Amino acid sequence: MKNKTPKKKLIISGEDLLKPSTRKKMLRLIKKVYVAADLPDMFLSLHFTTDKEIKALNLQWRGKNKATDVLSFAAQEGEQMPGFDFVLGDIVISVDTARSQAKQLGHRTHQEIAVLFVHGLLHLLGLDHERDEESAIRQVECEMALLDRADISPLLALTRREL
Repeated sequence: MKNKTPKKKLIISGEDLLKPSTRKKMLRLIKKVYVAADLPDMFLSLHFTTDKEIKALNLQWRGKNKATDVLSFAAQEGEQMPGFDFVLGDIVISVDTARSQAKQLGHRTHQEIAVLFVHGLLHLLGLDHERDEESAIRQVECEMALLDRADISPLLALTRREL
C-alpha cells in the first residue's frame, strides 16, 4: 500500500463572527492567498475569534495580557512528531481587532483579514519579525510578495502595525 499524502486542506472556524458579505469576500481572498502560497499538501486551520478570547491565548502562550490581531501556532517546532508531517499549524485572528484596524487603516475588513492571514502563515513557515530588524524587513517583503501573487495590493502589508 502506497503512503498517500493529504491534499491541501484549509479548515476554517468562527467565520460566523463576520457579516455574510464580509465572510464571502474574506473566503475568496484567503483561498487566493492559500493557492498563491503554493505549499505542499498540508493541513492548516484558521480560527476567527473575539478580542476576549485572543487576549486569553496571548496571555497563556506569549505572556502578554492584551488582545492582538493574529497568533500563529506551528505544528512543527523542535523535534518532528510522527504523524504530524502534513500539519502546518493554526492561525487565530481576532475579528474585533481586524475590524478596528481596517477602519483605522482605511481599508475593508476582508482585506485586513487577508493581510493577517498572510502574516500568520509566514510565521508558521518560520519567519519572525520580532527577532531583529533584518527579520522584520524580510517578513514584510515576503508578505508583500505573497499578497501580490494573490492579486491583493501588496501595499496593505506596509500599513503600520503593533508588534
